[in-house]
Amino acid sequence: MDGPARDGVAGRDTDEATAATCTASEASLADQIGVAFGREATFSPELTRTAAEATGTLVTYLASCLGPARSAAIPTSGDLAEVATSLTHLTHSLVSGLRQLADSRPGGESDGLDETDAAAVRASLADAAEALRFAAGHLAAVSYTAAGPDLPQQRQ
Repeated sequence: MDGPARDGVAGRDTDEATAATCTASEASLADQIGVAFGREATFSPELTRTAAEATGTLVTYLASCLGPARSAAIPTSGDLAEVATSLTHLTHSLVSGLRQLADSRPGGESDGLDETDAAAVRASLADAAEALRFAAGHLAAVSYTAAGPDLPQQRQ
């Protein structure tokens, strides 16, 4: 016998079947996220909470990819460039949203806050937007550097 009979067939491993199932599930998940939160999505407090919770889960996963799982998750400089590019886009998008919220006239999001607290929330949002803008610049530099000599302008 070649190996353990994991699926009842001597010598046959189920890793390939598991990988195929995971790939199909991942593609389905990406499609479902696209439908739920894409350009045609509606907006509601429930969907906003769901998006924030899902983002938290994804950020935790990405933190592991950048740390302890790095050798498996980001094995090449090209992979690092792709991840850094995606994170750059993410941070720029968050900067834009936070800046709009910080600069907009007070609305329902500040109901229940006195004027001083509402101003403190806006100042904190502005600070968070600035910190993300700074991080996005560094992520763009990582992406550019990790992409190395394969950059289109360098191929000429």
